[in-house]
Amino acid sequence: MEAKSIKERLLDFIKYKGLTVKSFEKECGLSNGFVSKTGKSIREASLRQISLRFPELNLQWLEHGIDSMLTTPDGVSTPPSGKKYVFPPTTFDLDDPPASNMLDNDEYSAYVEFLRTSLLSLQEKYAALEATLAKKEAQIDILLNELKQKQNN
Repeated sequence: MEAKSIKERLLDFIKYKGLTVKSFEKECGLSNGFVSKTGKSIREASLRQISLRFPELNLQWLEHGIDSMLTTPDGVSTPPSGKKYVFPPTTFDLDDPPASNMLDNDEYSAYVEFLRTSLLSLQEKYAALEATLAKKEAQIDILLNELKQKQNN
C-alpha cells in the first residue's frame, strides 16, 4: 500500500474535524483552493497558519506521515504544568487582535485562553523539536564515529 500524500492526510484531518474544505481554508486564513493545490510540500507560512488554528494537528504526521494525526489520541494536550486543556473551538485572527474594549468579559476570557493555549502548544512543540534535534545530533555523532573508524581501517 502506497503512503498517503500530504493532500490526502490534510483531507483526512478536515474530515476528522467535520469541516468542509472551504471552511478549513477560511478558518486557517488560507486562499480558496489551497487544499486542492497542495502538492508534495506545504510552505512554512501555511503550516504556521494551520498550526495556529489547529494546534492539536501533528505536523510531522501531516508533512511526513510520521506518528499519529493528533498530538494525543483524544485531541487533549498536557502542558508541562500537568494540567489538561482542550484546544478552544473559537478562532481569533492573531494579525488583527480584538481590542479589549470591543469584547465582553466572556469573549475577552476566550481570547486570553486562546492565546494561552496557543503559547502552551508552541512551548510543547519547541520542547519536542529540541528532543528530536538532540536525538538526530546523537545519530550524527554515531555515524561520524563509524565513518572515522572505516577511514582508519
